[in-house]
Amino acid sequence: MKIRIFSTLLFMLLIVINCNYAISETKAISNIEQGSIQKFFNTDSFIIKFSNIIYEHKEKKIKIPIFKGSMGDVLYDDFRKFCSVNNLLEEGFRENGFIIKTDKGKLSKTFNEFILFYKKSILSNTDLNKPSRIEVDGGGLYLFYEFNIEGVPCVIYIVATTKEEYKSADQIKSITGIELDETAKIPHFRYSFWINYKSEEIPVL
Repeated sequence: MKIRIFSTLLFMLLIVINCNYAISETKAISNIEQGSIQKFFNTDSFIIKFSNIIYEHKEKKIKIPIFKGSMGDVLYDDFRKFCSVNNLLEEGFRENGFIIKTDKGKLSKTFNEFILFYKKSILSNTDLNKPSRIEVDGGGLYLFYEFNIEGVPCVIYIVATTKEEYKSADQIKSITGIELDETAKIPHFRYSFWINYKSEEIPVL
């Protein structure tokens, strides 16, 4: 009899815990403002308009500002939950990055504003013309800038298409003055944050 009562109480406790978790998760997702997350066509990339995105690593909060963002802070885990619940991203999969979309003829200018924006925050001790790692593939440009927050190594990874096709990264003398391909149907470049990573650990995607 005692065993049956204990089992019943344990079952009820588990229900309460699960309900509380579900309520907490729903509340976190509902706090995300309408329009702050936009899927970039049929891809796993997103345009985000948050003020800051906050990653959690070993009880440390890694708070990173978002270029031209103004719609409040968001925990990265809540962003992932929102995307999963709204069928924007398959559960368990990482997004392919965040997108900066521009008007025609403004891609290079916006790219320069973007890296200068991060020079004022997470890349304050970084020479923008000397990324931690740089890869090229014809017109493909892949930049990796390492930074550190709360003792945690991080990387901002930027992918863009250049006007000129480069055979070697040594041909690029300046990042801040580089010209991007303004002829794309939808001018854009992509970026992502990698927490607790070094640049050499990140695949070129």
